[in-house]
Amino acid sequence: MDTYTPALQRGFFARPTERRRAPATKLNSDTDSARSASNVREWRNYLPEECVTTMIQMGWDVST
Repeated sequence: MDTYTPALQRGFFARPTERRRAPATKLNSDTDSARSASNVREWRNYLPEECVTTMIQMGWDVST
């Protein structure tokens, strides 16, 4: 007996019509700038450039 029944696949999320960007994080001090530069240098040692770029756009370079 064949139990295969094709069914319509539906996702549970809507696909965005345009790509959204997180706002750039403002650096508040020289300490933030130095930490950001240090984080980015470290990430570039082991992550692809597109990952690093996305992380910067999301403000992770300052928040970590």
